[in-house]
Amino acid sequence: MRITDREKSNADSSLALETSETQNVRGIVRLDYEIRVATAVRLYASYASSNKIALSTTDQWNNASFASLNALGQSTIVKRIEDAKTAVLKSTGGLMANTIILPYEVAAVMRNDQGLNDKVKFTRNTIADGKPFDDTFLGLKVLIPTGYSQTITEGEATSLGAIWGKDVWVGYVAPNPGLRTLTIGLTFQKDPWSVKSWREEGADSTLYKATVNQDEKTVSYDCGYLIQTAIA
Repeated sequence: MRITDREKSNADSSLALETSETQNVRGIVRLDYEIRVATAVRLYASYASSNKIALSTTDQWNNASFASLNALGQSTIVKRIEDAKTAVLKSTGGLMANTIILPYEVAAVMRNDQGLNDKVKFTRNTIADGKPFDDTFLGLKVLIPTGYSQTITEGEATSLGAIWGKDVWVGYVAPNPGLRTLTIGLTFQKDPWSVKSWREEGADSTLYKATVNQDEKTVSYDCGYLIQTAIA
């Protein structure tokens, strides 16, 4: 990231130009980190057949013909998620799923689902509190990613895509991972974040570089269940 001397001299001190621009650079690096993690978690071919399902047409939760309630009046979406929890339980030998990832577009559809609203109608008002879900749902910690990224070459017309797509992930994330600990994946970070700066006198500018030394690795896809294309 570059700040020219002219920009620095004209920026009000309240803008904290160096701090804000450095945070922007870190944000770009962290966005790339999230893209790598999402790509690994959403790798459909890596899951066993018992730990994944690809929904289509009337099974997708925003399809006009989707049956939100089954013949017994139970939520179809809840049944799908409970099946995912059971699959993780069996594939890990007894570990209960503790996390669900609901991309915002999927969460927005679920918020208006008849079956789910019927399940919570006497306990909370999702419209009044402005949240699609509580922090937990069906005993699972809820993560609602909202990130988008450019899907084409830089410089061309904007075309944004949701980093986590329209897939729902249910699985086990170890709270205190260690050697031989089952979990979906880990991030290994050698050093804390650092920011370096240097002058380019010929350009009358100061350059800033945010750096982190880390790697992400999947540990066991048995710890997860992927519901691909939950919505169209």
